[in-house]
Amino acid sequence: MSPSMKTDGFKPLGETLSGERAQLLQAFHKQGLPGPRSENWKYTRLKELAEREWRAAGKAGIDGATELLAQAEELAGKDLPCLVLLNGRFQPELSRLGTLPAGCEAGALEPADETALLAAAIQRGGERHPLDTLNAAAFQGGAVIRVQPGAQAALHLVHLLSESGEDATCLQSRVRVEVGEGAKLELRESFLADAPSAEILAGQVAEIRLARDSRCEHIRLQRAGSVEWLYTLQHIDQLSGSRYDGLTLGLDGQLVRNESSACLRESGAHCDFSSLGLLDDVRHMDSHTWMDHAVPSCTSGQNFRSVLADRSRSVYSGHILVRQDAQLTDAVQDSKALLLSAEARANARPQLEIYADDVKCTHGSTVGSLEEEQLFYLRSRGIDSVRARQLLVRAFCAEVLESLSDSSFRERLETLVGERMENIHG
Repeated sequence: MSPSMKTDGFKPLGETLSGERAQLLQAFHKQGLPGPRSENWKYTRLKELAEREWRAAGKAGIDGATELLAQAEELAGKDLPCLVLLNGRFQPELSRLGTLPAGCEAGALEPADETALLAAAIQRGGERHPLDTLNAAAFQGGAVIRVQPGAQAALHLVHLLSESGEDATCLQSRVRVEVGEGAKLELRESFLADAPSAEILAGQVAEIRLARDSRCEHIRLQRAGSVEWLYTLQHIDQLSGSRYDGLTLGLDGQLVRNESSACLRESGAHCDFSSLGLLDDVRHMDSHTWMDHAVPSCTSGQNFRSVLADRSRSVYSGHILVRQDAQLTDAVQDSKALLLSAEARANARPQLEIYADDVKCTHGSTVGSLEEEQLFYLRSRGIDSVRARQLLVRAFCAEVLESLSDSSFRERLETLVGERMENIHG
């Protein structure tokens, strides 16, 4: 077992915690942060995180939040019901939930949910991710979204992050999503920051449960530019015939770590993880997935792409587990990175762990630069070099976005990607 790093920098956080939360923070201290010899953290070091003195955020004002919220709604859709969290705390005055359809409930994380969450986290002890344990100890609030059996709903969940004037601010939130039997949820989730400095550690843990024959399309837009550390952990639990389609669009943030795990526990379930990261300067985006095919006749797909300029870095590590009884599994895993500069780096580690014999599992990983032949072809048609590069990069990104069901939303995302690429130079 790889040695862990000490967590002394999080001791100031404990000054505000008591009872079960203090107990969980002690469990986090005992676990420690993953060290440099941990295989899952080989390319993402936490030394600087461990050396800071992190404190819980105070209550932030909403004055600067209005403009950020307007930006988020312009992209995600102004007509959608909107649930807003500011530093993890539900903001009813900023939210618009009056247009939620019948059969859908959304609001603050309820006391009963918090009690159950804390009890479950304590029972797990040190079995789960140390950052999950930290989040369970220190979360300031969160959201609950429930869609009743047979209902259909679309919702925009907005996370606004502010440092509230403190140095080294730790912001933590939890989200719980339950989609009932035969129900459908289209969830758009935005992360935005309003902070003059970068000393923010923002963490979000989501638990998503899909009942039989339900569906969830989940698009996450990460635009927390000034936040130094952003990590997300999401756990998806799926029953028979359910379908989860998840897309993460990472546009900025200094160091971003996204971890997604899914358990396909009944036959006929399908799970899809996709991601697109646009990185420049020294930005770092680390994506980890764990796909557990626990039963026969389930399918899954993974499509991860990153565009890197300057000295940026991307990491992809995907693990597919096919258990012994999970015959007729069909799983695909694909990772592609496009390097726009000689200093950019991309690391990929696709993994298949298969204990069944009647399966179809494939994985692939490629890292490369723009092809000179394609650039030459476009130049020969009168397109200048800068425009030619942008066209090729947009084509590289388009495959990740083309599966979105809402064409107008997809077009807005394509425009956003195009605008972002105009500011990225190799």
